[in-house]
Amino acid sequence: MSPTAPSGTRAPPSSNAEEYLVAAGHSEDSARVVDPRIAFLAIRRYELKNGVHLDDGQFRLVDAFATRKARLVVGVGPAGAGKTTAMRAFAACWAVGAGRVVPLATSSKAAEVLGDQLGTRAENLHKFLHEARRDVPQDDWFQLAAGDVVLLDEAGMAGTLLLAELVKHATARGAALRLLGDASQLSSVEAGGALRLLESETGAVRLDQLHRFTDPIEAAATLALRNGDPAALGFYESRHRIRAGSRDAMAEAAYGGWATDVRAGRTSVLIAVTAADVAALNTRARLERVATGQVEADGVLLHDGNRAGVGDWVVTRSNLRGLTCHGGRDWVKNGDTWQVLQRHDDGSLTVRHLDHTGKLRLPAAYIDGQVELAYAATVHRSQGMTVDTAHPLVTPEMTREALYVAATRGRAHTHFYVATDDRQSGPPRSAREVLTGVLLRIGFEASATEVIRSTYREASELPSLVARYEHTRELAARAALELNVTQALPTGLAHRVLADPAASRLATSLADATGRGTDPVRVLQAAVDLEDLAGARSVARVLAARIEDCGPTLGVPRAEPTDRPLPWLASPVVGHPDWDAHLHALGDAIRQRTDQLGSLRGAYREQYQFTHLPNGDLGDPPPVGTRARAAYNTAHAEPPPSTLPVAAIKDGRPRSRHINRPVSEESLRYALPSSPGASMSR
Repeated sequence: MSPTAPSGTRAPPSSNAEEYLVAAGHSEDSARVVDPRIAFLAIRRYELKNGVHLDDGQFRLVDAFATRKARLVVGVGPAGAGKTTAMRAFAACWAVGAGRVVPLATSSKAAEVLGDQLGTRAENLHKFLHEARRDVPQDDWFQLAAGDVVLLDEAGMAGTLLLAELVKHATARGAALRLLGDASQLSSVEAGGALRLLESETGAVRLDQLHRFTDPIEAAATLALRNGDPAALGFYESRHRIRAGSRDAMAEAAYGGWATDVRAGRTSVLIAVTAADVAALNTRARLERVATGQVEADGVLLHDGNRAGVGDWVVTRSNLRGLTCHGGRDWVKNGDTWQVLQRHDDGSLTVRHLDHTGKLRLPAAYIDGQVELAYAATVHRSQGMTVDTAHPLVTPEMTREALYVAATRGRAHTHFYVATDDRQSGPPRSAREVLTGVLLRIGFEASATEVIRSTYREASELPSLVARYEHTRELAARAALELNVTQALPTGLAHRVLADPAASRLATSLADATGRGTDPVRVLQAAVDLEDLAGARSVARVLAARIEDCGPTLGVPRAEPTDRPLPWLASPVVGHPDWDAHLHALGDAIRQRTDQLGSLRGAYREQYQFTHLPNGDLGDPPPVGTRARAAYNTAHAEPPPSTLPVAAIKDGRPRSRHINRPVSEESLRYALPSSPGASMSR
């Protein structure tokens, strides 16, 4: 806390911040609101004056923000729902009937955009609270008074403690607070989850009509993505908007799509989730611009290994309020984009703002750590953009929120470029498998209350149970390899195998053989003895291939394991006593859940997220050779519920002797997130 901060300004302790916010949302003691009749007339006047018509959701939001007596009111809207139009109408309504609107955003760049949209000054939330902590703010604009309303845009990006502090500060001065955002987009890097919690506990006014997208069917598909529904992928598949391949190939394809649109005069954004992928895409873009003579080949070295020379587009990554341009009306902000005009001997760059064309000189020390090429953007930087087209590189580490943000930047269309070969072992995954996995990967930081509720629910469902089983088995297979290879092979050869990049493949192959009922030590010894290894550059790869291709010769039984928790999953036996016991417990939880679902069809539908389809429907067959296809074939071989005897069906699902048995507490203990095998040998 600042030593000059007056008492009573800071938020309550973190343990009470959520309760404090919820209480503010339930309050009915706001100092001043707009009379409902005046609000109605002010909204209609705004529509006539500006030639716009608010949809029903926008009208409800403006009316609620203006007339509700709660100190805190929440509005929620998906991307493209017309939040900006609603904010403009609310600002006009409040000015007529109550007082001043104080717009805030969660970054300086977003505040600049918000101010331009509303035609008034807007500030960064952090800057506002910094001034609020002073005994006397340096600028009267930061002084709140009774009748003021603080309007925070993109509220999902604000941390819980900051929101609680803002509410406390506004309440102490008789001001109200209105939050507008979307909890399904990217959230705060600080302790977050407040917007989602408030929406759940206090209610929110919702915008429900999308205005951004050219194609209304695409608009509907983005809403399904927002909800994590894999059925949304059908739209992109039917429009040939999904390409799949290696990470490098998809990066090249994404760049090609973006470059084609830019050359055609469209506004477009090239998106990736990791800084490394963004840097690689920027490198690719610069190479082409150098080759076409648009950019000089040499340039100042940037922190990510790229160079910036005359003609390049660059982005500044931190605020520098003391460095101004545009007649003093603007300053360097995180997220500003510029074109390099001149490169100086001291490493500084003269740049021109790509929006208002203001010029300034970026010092070398700032460039060294805070400037990057701007051809590609991270998903976080793209949030808030609206362009004609978007070309996101989709990789397995992406979250649902990141995919949703990437899918909602383009008005006309979005293409997905899906990296499908990121694993060193096992069959390749299809684009749908990768995208479905992304939709299942929730990235938002939930409130403590939500964490408790969702953990127990999701832990007992197959997507979570199977993912945990497979991840644990990967760890177990590696631990089993380390245990058995030291017993089977001479010390020098064992060390060579474990240090080999293909050791993961060998671990999987050996675990699969062990699961069929063979001794892993004997299999390793037999694989070594099968043929001389003297000329092998990768001993682990050679041994893995021998186990996979010559299993019966090495003593591996042909019969499939009978102890698999699902027919398409691997055996829980990997050849390590401690890990085998742990995997059996995880497998028991999967079996119990399958019994509850009543059939392999039900298990497939839940694991691969097809429960939205009619009862028994498995969806389209996945691509041949993928893990999903193997599961599909097994589930499809089972008769659908409609063909089973009536006595075998209850509530639309086949009966099972364990159908009403809940997942046991013991199984859940293994299934809940923890540190699997923390005490076991790795």
